[in-house]
Amino acid sequence: MLNSQQKRELTIDTMASWALEGMKPDRETVEDINSYLDGRLTLHEFIEKSKTP
Repeated sequence: MLNSQQKRELTIDTMASWALEGMKPDRETVEDINSYLDGRLTLHEFIEKSKTP
């Protein structure tokens, strides 16, 4: 289980990788990331939601 600081660092690293690849998350994805960081969404839920078209 990641603590809140680890979640934040992982999120920053992920978004930096996306930026390097030219990927820009949409508003819903950013909101989901914030929900994950706030603990309202689990990592599993975030991944499953991201897979849904």
